[in-house]
Amino acid sequence: MKSKISVLLLAFVLFSVVINAQKAPERLDGKAPKTYKAYIPAFTEDLSSLYPQNVDYWTGTTDGATKTQVSIVDGHNTTDGWMSFDVSSLPAGATINSVTFHGYVSAANWPYWSVTPMAVNPVSGAAADIYAAIQAGQDEPIAYLYSNESSSFTTGWHSYLLGSTVNADLGAAIVNGWFAVGISSRDNSATYLITFDGWNETNKPYLEVDYTVPVAHDVSTISVDIASLLGVGPFTPKATVKSLSTTNETFDVTMTISDGTTNVYTSTKTVTALVPSTSLKLVLMLLILVLKLIQQLFVHN
Repeated sequence: MKSKISVLLLAFVLFSVVINAQKAPERLDGKAPKTYKAYIPAFTEDLSSLYPQNVDYWTGTTDGATKTQVSIVDGHNTTDGWMSFDVSSLPAGATINSVTFHGYVSAANWPYWSVTPMAVNPVSGAAADIYAAIQAGQDEPIAYLYSNESSSFTTGWHSYLLGSTVNADLGAAIVNGWFAVGISSRDNSATYLITFDGWNETNKPYLEVDYTVPVAHDVSTISVDIASLLGVGPFTPKATVKSLSTTNETFDVTMTISDGTTNVYTSTKTVTALVPSTSLKLVLMLLILVLKLIQQLFVHN
């Protein structure tokens, strides 16, 4: 006998959609059409905060000839900086969904600057190689962040969602135990600058990483694809499911609707050999919406 296993985020956790009946204002003819609003719970993801190790040159500054700072990250005149982050807390095979950079600016004046990819290990690498890597990735679309701050830009904590190839690059770096970024001041000016606290200052920089870990058998409901407001009448329930597994998955998806005591609707579709990391939209049976409804989406395993 098949057991019902619900799916929310990591496979088989209950996913439900509550459709609340809302009464519209009375019409002049006395007939008040009812509408129904669907509420879908937000997904939550695994999060990890990554920091530099408390060791010289996990953050720092270079002028291309020497490493001029062992901790402070200084984008000023012809110097640029870097930050390395310990990624050992991320599980092998993790899929990186987003990376947010948090840095404490200790000095600034109207900076134009970038967060850049760094294939060079700046802890052990030569100053010339570090500097070249920072400069090479400072422009769009390569830069993880390309920012032109205003004249009112101030010191203190600043956060930025990184883009470009950062998710893939961080995922590939997990096996190395470290992930580095360059901090490039594109002004190359003695007047316009940006300086961050490093590993040895009070406010260490860090990356906030949103990630998921693939497992052998894992599927998830991505969305229930119906309008946020539904009037009385026929409509077709739809849902999108995704395989988070490491192998192809075949499974049943059942939508049931009850009036609070008994099921008034049920529809089952079989998904066959869904490829890892791909999604599929399911079209379920047509139904007439007439009551306050509670939907639950199940996967049969």
